[in-house]
This record gives sequence, C-alpha cells and structure tokens, in this order.
Amino acid sequence: METKAQLHSLTDTRRKVLQYSKKVWFGRFEELVLLTVASLQHPGSKMEIKRELETRLKQRLCSGSIQSALSRSVQKGFLTSHFGDPTDKQGGKRNRIYAMTSQSWEMLRKKEKIRAGLWDTILVRKHPTESNLYHSTKVVAKKRKPAKLNI
Repeated sequence: METKAQLHSLTDTRRKVLQYSKKVWFGRFEELVLLTVASLQHPGSKMEIKRELETRLKQRLCSGSIQSALSRSVQKGFLTSHFGDPTDKQGGKRNRIYAMTSQSWEMLRKKEKIRAGLWDTILVRKHPTESNLYHSTKVVAKKRKPAKLNI
C-alpha cells in the first residue's frame, strides 16, 4: 500500500507532466493563430491577426478567443508581445504587438511533418470505394455444416 507521501509525489509528478505538455504543445486553434501571425510576415496586433484569420477561415471570430489563444501562446513562449506606439485611431491607446519566436517556428515545423506523414499514409491507402483492395481484405464468414453428434 502506498503512503500519503508517495501518493502526493505521484500527484505532483502528474501535475508537472501536464504542465510541461501544455507548455510545449499547442491546440488546433492556437496553431491557426500562430500560422496567422507567421503569415502576416511582420509583428501584428490582435485586430490584424483577427481580421486575417477571419478572412482565411471565412467566418467571424470572437475577439476573446483570439486574445486567449494569444495569451496562452505568449505564456508558453511561442509568441513575444510588447506595446506598440500610440495611435490616433484609439485616442492614443497603444496596441499590444505579437511576434513569432524560434520555438514557435520549430513546433509548427514539427506539426507540419506529423501531418504530412499522416496524409502520406492516407493517400497511399485509397478510400475503400476507389479500390478493390477493400473487397479483397473483407472477411467473409463461411457457412459451416452443423456438427454431427455421436450418441
């Protein structure tokens, strides 16, 4: 039986693993936001990123979802942020500007390789309706004769 200290240690280990995995990986939406920042080819504000992403996705997005993804990306070290110069449009308010880091480029390349590998395996195996391969591998149950009982 495990002691309380061992259970506590196990919990701490799990927590550290979860924290580490959250730091070095990102979700689908965060990936889209990072790719959008990269596609701007210059550091951009939240609204520039939002407009570009909405254009590419062809749908409206909530500013809060963009802000959350940007904040998480900054916390994980995938983006850097700083305040830009004051603008007249917003009454002298300064926008936060986001830029890619080397870590974000590295992770995007890793994800791209993973996806490319998966797509390669999918494209090698055609869809079942496009090939006779499906019919040749399909298992067909054979009809068996009932067993004779020796009484």
